[in-house]
Amino acid sequence: MGNELISWLSPIGWAQQTAVYVDDHWATLLVSLTFTVVLIAISYPLSTKRDVGAGMIPPRRGSGSASNLLTKPIGLAYRLLRTNLIVWSIAMFLFGAAYGSVLGDAEKMLESVGDQMSAMLPTTDSNALTDSYAAMFISISAVLAAIPTLQSILRLRGEEKEGRMDGLLSGSLSRYRLMGSFVVTSILNSLLYLFMAGLGMGVAGSQSLGDSRYLGDLILASISFAPALWVAIGVAAVLIGIFPRATSFSWAVVVFAFLVIYLGGALQMPDWLMNLSPYESIARYPAEDLDLTPLLSLTGVSALLITIGCIGFRRRNIMS
Repeated sequence: MGNELISWLSPIGWAQQTAVYVDDHWATLLVSLTFTVVLIAISYPLSTKRDVGAGMIPPRRGSGSASNLLTKPIGLAYRLLRTNLIVWSIAMFLFGAAYGSVLGDAEKMLESVGDQMSAMLPTTDSNALTDSYAAMFISISAVLAAIPTLQSILRLRGEEKEGRMDGLLSGSLSRYRLMGSFVVTSILNSLLYLFMAGLGMGVAGSQSLGDSRYLGDLILASISFAPALWVAIGVAAVLIGIFPRATSFSWAVVVFAFLVIYLGGALQMPDWLMNLSPYESIARYPAEDLDLTPLLSLTGVSALLITIGCIGFRRRNIMS
């Protein structure tokens, strides 16, 4: 009853309350419609009162002098991504906790969804249903974590498009250091997002199952997907360094991984196609044993891609 009450606090929960294909409670969609109409009714008059390009609340004045950290390129990168980092870290924790809270009902979930959900579960020799569900949820959260991770590295391209790159490079700051700061920031951020997802799922999962071992297992399982996120960073780095006008295509890694995880088994995609996703070669721990070989291989691929991207960024013209 508690989980059902919590689901009413989320727009996704409103949609789930329809129980589509089962009970078809279409009246619950009126909650979403009403909420949308109310927000539009509030936002429209507000939009007519604010200045163009500004919000309703005027920004506060900043500090008169920069901190020592802000004078370093990596400090600048973190300052630009600070709000994004905080919001997404909290979101990943809550996302993991939401999935972890239902691990105790794994058997009931499988009975209710049947073959559709079974196709998404990782293959395992043992019949540890809870581990399989946990592994599936971790892989989904890892795909979600790639969104803010890519936003971190793509912020470099955003600074260039906004015309602020020339000012950064007019002094002694090299292009290698500038791009490297955003790459390092993105890598560290990816670890944080995965950790928060694993922590949230581990805390809620341990509570749901009454088994404290899941806390460490799910954190480890989540962090094991870090090399896949680093490959996405590498692809974005290559596009920024060599094909800056095509940086939006870096999202293809995330979209393809999402399709493989959600629809790969159901659509019976060929193995060669599914293996193109960097997520697919990573073992679904705790349902499967961890294998370090693909993790090291993906790390090597990401390092190569990042190196190519940095070299290309060093040689190409900066677009004003």
